[in-house]
Amino acid sequence: MARATEGVSDWKVLRREIMRAETGEASMNHRTKTVWLPGLISFTLSMGLLWFLDWVGLHPRFIWMNNPPLLFSLPWLLGLCALGAGSAYGSRRGGGGNAEPLLAAVFPALALGIPILAGLPVILVVRSHVPSELVFNGFASALLGWVIIPGVALLAGAAAVLATLRRSPSRQAP
Repeated sequence: MARATEGVSDWKVLRREIMRAETGEASMNHRTKTVWLPGLISFTLSMGLLWFLDWVGLHPRFIWMNNPPLLFSLPWLLGLCALGAGSAYGSRRGGGGNAEPLLAAVFPALALGIPILAGLPVILVVRSHVPSELVFNGFASALLGWVIIPGVALLAGAAAVLATLRRSPSRQAP
């Protein structure tokens, strides 16, 4: 008995390894399963969908011809609804609670927002003869067209799936 216990330095690690071997669970942590994986898949598919729609000739349309214009692609936004639903479902299936499916769903919009938000200070510093009004209008247009509207579409799909999963009898406790 003494020799057997000498070989174990951390009982919690041994327990985790035994549980992992019994259940066949991979070494992916909770955040990766519930946010990163569904979010990155959704982001990749959303960019692929945008490329495909452009390739088949369904280009974004101008809906606001002010300075600067706002581009809008209805087929892409409808696809984002489906991708938001898929991300939320994948996150919930991976064990996500309430916040993780929503974060995974809006991941593509957040990923598109990072370069926009990071670019504003750079533009303000390096601009030379561009009026400030034009810079801020362009920033607002980019934020609205690439982050806010797509984020709403992604959330709409996620909300529909999450509402359906809440009403499903298989998801309720016995």
